[in-house]
Amino acid sequence: MGEYSRINHTSQPFRVSDWPMYYLATTERQHTRNASILLHPYGVHHREWRVLAILNEHNGRTIGHISDIAGLERSTLSKLVEAMEGRGWLRRGTENHDRRRSPVFLTEKGRRKFEETLPLILNLFRSYFEGVPPDGLRELMRMLRDLKARVARPTPGWRSESVDPETERRRRRRQRPVRSRA
Repeated sequence: MGEYSRINHTSQPFRVSDWPMYYLATTERQHTRNASILLHPYGVHHREWRVLAILNEHNGRTIGHISDIAGLERSTLSKLVEAMEGRGWLRRGTENHDRRRSPVFLTEKGRRKFEETLPLILNLFRSYFEGVPPDGLRELMRMLRDLKARVARPTPGWRSESVDPETERRRRRRQRPVRSRA
């Protein structure tokens, strides 16, 4: 645990600037802002671009699969996919009556939009890693993949019946009785 073991000691104050998750969260937030500025003139939201990129690589996946890759809640992604369908960038397969399990496909119009905006995002990424040697970038990616796998594992104190607050909120909302309007 190394440097982070000191967090358990009350003699050492907790400093956000010593916490890697702080840097990951703020870096993602700033990247989102940067990408949004670049994509805005093309009529693309950064979340839409993420979906276009995922489907360019994994066309015909379900909302659940796309959600896992994109890091978006399924409900958020479903609304996004619906809006992108309306713009002609995506289409849902009709193989399944449950829309959550229907495959989502990139249309030709969506593929063109992705290809039109890809150079913007690639240039943005290049600017982030300018001066970083290829070995450094490979090591960063290795460390991030390892961290992602560690974060996905159950944590100490985690009980199998534990539910994250967002899942619990949605469960309670589904159980509410429907009020009739008289």
